[in-house]
Amino acid sequence: KKTEINWEQETAKAESLGKSSCTNNDFGIYDDYYNTYVKPNLQKEKGISSKGSYLNSPEYDDLKFLLETAKKLNMKILFISVPVNGAWYDYTGFPESDRQQYYKKVKDLVTSYGFQIEDYSGSEHEKYFFCDVMHLGWKGWVKIDEAIDKFYHEN
Repeated sequence: KKTEINWEQETAKAESLGKSSCTNNDFGIYDDYYNTYVKPNLQKEKGISSKGSYLNSPEYDDLKFLLETAKKLNMKILFISVPVNGAWYDYTGFPESDRQQYYKKVKDLVTSYGFQIEDYSGSEHEKYFFCDVMHLGWKGWVKIDEAIDKFYHEN
């Protein structure tokens, strides 16, 4: 039996939790993580990834292998494209144009095999989508849970 979830209410709770957890920085990183891992190295991280890129990587072959295998097995899969923490990546200088090309490359690859993808690239600057420099946070999990719930109950 499907349990009805009020996703707007869950998002509001997530926003509130994120806001109370992230009080000492503009990156949307929870306070303890920021104090322990980010703040001590903040100055040396500025611009450090200016030559970064995700466009050429052996992991694309791994993704292709997964897609080919899943297609052969007639699997129904929802792929989730999780962005990067835009505020942090901007600070470290990782090129935004490269990030956008990366998101498009993954999306195009997944859809070319006929699979559904939930693309959250537009959320890379959304407050509380992340809890640190890379992991999903309060709002990120709510959005992904909602997408999985919808996919599951439609399929």
